[in-house]
Order: sequence, then C-alpha cells, then structure tokens
Amino acid sequence: MKKLIIFLLSAFASLSLSAQNNPMLTPLPNDPAVKIGKLDNGLTYYIRKNSLPEKRAEFYLLTKAGGIFETPDQDGLAHFLEHMCFNGTERFPGKGILNYLQSIGAEFGRNINASTGFEETQYMLNNIPVERASVADSCLLILSEYANYVLNEEEELDLERPVIIEERRSRRNADWRTMEACLPYWFGDTKYATCTLIGQEENLKTFKKSSIDNFYATWYYPERQAVIVVGDINPSAIEASIKKHFGRIPKNENPSADPDIPFPGNAEPSVGVITDPELAAPSVSVMWKSEADPEEHNAGMLGKMNTLVKSIIARIMDERFTDITSKPGAPYINGSFYVGKLIYERIDVAEASVILNEENILGGFRDFYTEIERMRRYGFTDAEYGRAKANIESRNEAAVQKASTRKNAEFIRPISNHFFDHWPILEPKTEQQLDAAILGQLKAEIINQ
Repeated sequence: MKKLIIFLLSAFASLSLSAQNNPMLTPLPNDPAVKIGKLDNGLTYYIRKNSLPEKRAEFYLLTKAGGIFETPDQDGLAHFLEHMCFNGTERFPGKGILNYLQSIGAEFGRNINASTGFEETQYMLNNIPVERASVADSCLLILSEYANYVLNEEEELDLERPVIIEERRSRRNADWRTMEACLPYWFGDTKYATCTLIGQEENLKTFKKSSIDNFYATWYYPERQAVIVVGDINPSAIEASIKKHFGRIPKNENPSADPDIPFPGNAEPSVGVITDPELAAPSVSVMWKSEADPEEHNAGMLGKMNTLVKSIIARIMDERFTDITSKPGAPYINGSFYVGKLIYERIDVAEASVILNEENILGGFRDFYTEIERMRRYGFTDAEYGRAKANIESRNEAAVQKASTRKNAEFIRPISNHFFDHWPILEPKTEQQLDAAILGQLKAEIINQ
C-alpha cells in the first residue's frame, strides 16, 4: 500500500491542485452549500439548508471525547455522562429537556438520542418539527446545555446507576463479550486494551461525583465541539441562535492534550483462541496493523486516493469470496476482507475474516487463507479491477442523480466526518469527478505493487 501511494503521488502531480509544499495535501473543496463557521471560543458550526422533509430539521452536538479519554476512576463515565445530559442542566432541571421535547412531538429514542464512542460522543435531535422558529432556537439552547451546563446531581447519578448497569448486562451479548476478549490481542498492554465503553460494574456502582465532573470539565469545551443543523431552516437565524447560545460558553484557556497512548505494535504474531457458548458459528480473523497517516492527510487528494484504493481491494476480495461461498459444497460459510480502522483513527488495519463450518474448521480456514495468499502473491486481474471500477462509477452516478432529493439525515455523516477526521464535505458531482481522475490513472498492475 505504501508503494502504491508513492506511485500515485507521482502520477497525480500534474493535477490542477496547488500547494506550496505538496499539492496532494491541499484540502479539497467543501460543498459550498454548507456554511462552516467558528466562534471566538473555538466552537465549530455547520449549517445546511435542505427541505426534505419539509418543516423538519436535524440538530447535532459533536464532542471529540469518548471512552479512551477516561482515567481509571472514570471507567465507563464517558457513556454515563451521555445519560446525565437528559437528567438535569442549569436551565432544564430534572427531566426538563425531555419534557419540552416531548411537548413538541419528539420521542425519546426516535427523535432524541445520543451515542458514545471510543473517541467521540454525539448528541442528536432527529427529524424535529420546526414550523415555529422558536423550536429551532430551543433545540440549540438544549444542545448548548449538553455542551457545558450538565449538573450531574448526586440524586440523579444514583437513580441512573441501575439503568446503566442493566444496559451493560443487556449489551454484553456473545459478540460484545468476544470483542472485549479480543482487545488484549489487538492492543497488547496499552490503554486501548482496557477500554470497553460501558465500564466495569463495580466502578459504575461506586464512582464519585467528582470523577464524572472532572471528565466533563476536562473534555467538554468549545474547541472540541461542533454543532450541525441541517433542514428546512433559515440559515441566518440559525447562525444567530448558535452565536447566542454557544457564544456564552467560556473559552478553555488551558485545554488538555489527547491521551498519549503508544501504538500497539507487536514484533511477533499475537494469537488468541476465544470461546463463548452463545457464538453461533466458529470464525477466524487475521489482522495486519499499521500506524495511520496523520488525519490532516484525509482532507486532500492523498486521502481520497487512499480511500478509493482500499475500497477497490475490499470489493475485489468480497467478489472472490462471494463467488466461492455461493457454490454448493463451499468450504466455508462467508469470507470478507476489510481495509480501514481498528476502532481508533490512528490504527489502520487490513482484516481477513471467515465464518466456518463446524465440521470443517481447519480445512475451511486453509482454503480461505489460500485466497489471501493468492492476493498477496499474484494480486488482481484487469477484469477484476474493471468490475470494481464500474461498480464505483455506477455508485457515483447514482449519487449524482439523487443529489437533489437527499433527505436531511443524509448530510450528517459527511459533515461529522469533516469535524472528527478532516474528510472533505464533497458534493456528489465533485466526488464523481475526483474518482474518475483517479480511476483513469489506476490499473490492476499498479494496485498489485
């Protein structure tokens, strides 16, 4: 892959992109219909007018903080804090936020939700009716309360503990338990191996208020946060509301650095055998880890090319596995090949996974790994590359054709990817043109390097 990227850097040096040092790192153009701004306190905001569905809007608060930011006494508290945002803020004590949102027709779960990841947390108000301008203003007020004004009152914390513990119990199914058991093999003795998001039950029962308050104060501040509003709204009014509600949050004059965790490399292969009585079928995964390029590279042509090449490789391998498993007497049930991230943005991984027949575990794995070795030794054919290329071109053409009919929710992921990971917010037509330029230079023998 590294050789391929070096080759592509040379091949695309003549493209009409300008930068003093490296044109491949010049940020690609964002969709001009997305208003991007930043407040004096460091908060980023995105506003995109869209009228499908009419008189509805999406409101998001993004925070660059998740489970991996916890200290030992905060185990599970990134997720716990997400729950506390619904249990009392300075302007909405108790269940005031839920009561207001339900009064305008929103439902918890369907329209009101949040999500905690290993490196990021999102709060969302989905498909909110905004016939009245005051509703949009109130939604932004609520997001600003999440951002800086959660109370974490002792009584509410104690009421929420059994809720979180029950969620932990229900979440830890066979797949989740298997993931937890895999962590030491993936990440060795680094902090990555101990982060489970939901936390250990003992800490959830006994943590002190100061622990969750410290997490909130340390990682929830404007420079780490962004607001997204997409929908049938007045962009100028939305911008004014953002400035009014989020501008009152003070700038963090002493921001904390991200946790400094060493890359979890291993000199020798790490092999684990994991069992669980509830797993439906035996499976094997083989991973090759590497340290990711800086996220800033995602913004330019280099990031676009890297993503496209990974997509081509995965498509071709999935085609091979589908061809094998669709035939009678297939040696294994399902095979897949993934090239992307291993949970964390700084860890790239190529992962080959196979679901095996109980009666032919070793034979099935041997045949599966033979396909991986065939890829490594001989690469791909021109015909395979041609089909993957045609598939990408067809996908892009479909995206261009439906661009004017996109619903509000479809804009959220590209915008959040811009904030979290520096990916450009590309218009479908722009993406089609960029991919066509790259695909026009690529061929199987280049990828096979």
